[in-house]
Amino acid sequence: MNRILMGCWAMTGRERSTAAINAGDVRRALGLFEEVIRLSRVNSAGADPPPYAVANRAGALLALGRYEEAIAQADEAYR
Repeated sequence: MNRILMGCWAMTGRERSTAAINAGDVRRALGLFEEVIRLSRVNSAGADPPPYAVANRAGALLALGRYEEAIAQADEAYR
């Protein structure tokens, strides 16, 4: 079971986005968070992306000084 969960985690790019954040590469992490959101919409027939992905995107935008976008994303994540 754990191998299956880890495979799903890797498929969504979460391992790379976490590594990018830990390495201080916020721009790369932002791109990966956006890809996770895009893939979740494609795989869920247009459903809302998972709140954790939107919240992570908000955090990356905040770190980049893109405050208005970060606030909008944070609002979306916590709806």
